[in-house]
Amino acid sequence: METHMDSTTVALWMSAIKDVVRRVSAHRFLQHSQQSVTVHDLPPDAGPVFGHWMSIILLAGQGIRFTFKVHYQTKEVMTLAKSIISATDHTEELSKAADFMREYCNLLAGSLKASLLEKEVDLGISLPIVIRGFDDVFSEKKRSSAEYFHDSWALQAESGKVICVLSVNVYANQLLDRLAKVTFNETTQDEASDMEFL
Repeated sequence: METHMDSTTVALWMSAIKDVVRRVSAHRFLQHSQQSVTVHDLPPDAGPVFGHWMSIILLAGQGIRFTFKVHYQTKEVMTLAKSIISATDHTEELSKAADFMREYCNLLAGSLKASLLEKEVDLGISLPIVIRGFDDVFSEKKRSSAEYFHDSWALQAESGKVICVLSVNVYANQLLDRLAKVTFNETTQDEASDMEFL
């Protein structure tokens, strides 16, 4: 028989994950683009399409799954990352922006994995992909019977923004206490930069 955690425990793990992932997303974007960003809430009815393109990465382990998406416009990414990437034509811009966003997803996923591993929650990481943002309209939106969390926010810089969307499904209630104790550790995040992705 399926059991659910009390509302206080659920609120604690959701708050912890929201705080950690948002802070990791801003920290990693600063490191990756050399541009400072601020985190902004999105209205509850925003989306599901936020940009022409969307990069996606999955993290999953026994009893838990994270889906992280970043919606973006190519021109904005090229401007945001102008200190480290450039292109001579539109085709190259598309390729460079996609590579930049895939690597950003890799960095964020590595940082999140490191933070969760400190609480003995071990996750595997998929390869990141880039697809059209409009395809998110067709993605499955149903909440399963598992504990479920969804969050979306903007990373805003002076020269543009990207939109981040996180979905978490937890199928093993014994993980929730550990998730509630996850914290943002800048040293851990920086050490995660040395992770190798296959």
